[in-house]
Amino acid sequence: MDGADLRIARITWNQHALGTREQLRAADLSDRQVEHRREDGRLRVVHRGVYALAGAPITYEQQVLAACLATGGVASHRCAARLFGLRGFSTEQRVEITVRDRRATKLPGVTAHTSNVLETTFIGETPVVMPAQILLGLTQVAERRAEGAVNDVLVKGLATLPALVRFAQRQSARGRGGIVELRSLLEEQARAGAPTESWLEDQVVAFLRQRGFPDPVRGYWVGRRRLDLAWPERRVNFEADGRLWHTSPSGRRRDAARDAALAAISWRTERILWLELHEDPDALEARLWCCYHGGALAA
Repeated sequence: MDGADLRIARITWNQHALGTREQLRAADLSDRQVEHRREDGRLRVVHRGVYALAGAPITYEQQVLAACLATGGVASHRCAARLFGLRGFSTEQRVEITVRDRRATKLPGVTAHTSNVLETTFIGETPVVMPAQILLGLTQVAERRAEGAVNDVLVKGLATLPALVRFAQRQSARGRGGIVELRSLLEEQARAGAPTESWLEDQVVAFLRQRGFPDPVRGYWVGRRRLDLAWPERRVNFEADGRLWHTSPSGRRRDAARDAALAAISWRTERILWLELHEDPDALEARLWCCYHGGALAA
């Protein structure tokens, strides 16, 4: 490895094995040196003016950073949701960016947007829009998953509800698309009292809405116990249970002890399993209404 190769290695070390033509020039590599390494296979072209070290793993993060380097854009929408690890986006494959104040450069395999206002940060070396702007984007391109993402942003402490409300107010003044939907989701958060803490809770909330149940209070505390979905005036609690089967004796004992402790202070608890939510929703609805109205629980 000669001196030029060492300089290339330094540039690409923290950039997912990527470097731009400008970065290489700044490290005193001539265009001919770069072209020679492309021809002999030491560098491969990812996008115009963006190179990757040959043999380096091709990862999702590399593809995203390459798109940002090629356009001057930032990761956004569903792509940014994956980079932040938001609920419902862990397997997202789209490379999605936003470019400020100008027409987005078309790149193969990249979805590009434009915006004249970007609030940004970094994840490693990758520029990415802030969580509030991710949520606004999701209301436009992935509305069905946006509510779960709002919950996850709040649970992970990536933003507070007041901060999201202030962001929505600023965007409303600019007439941004998706703002009506985002404000509606934030209003629901304020009514609910707390965000959901899991994908299953999101699904249970959607199910209860579809079946006409009154809105529960999420994350309601009774002493030191957090209740998933509660109606305090009725002392009724629905618990979203993420296990497919109740096969663990210790798990059953913990559940029984918790439910008994709540029953001792006149709280009724009904547990909702993922399987019955999807396989027998009508029977589940009947059971939940029975609990809600104070009838005998199903055996």
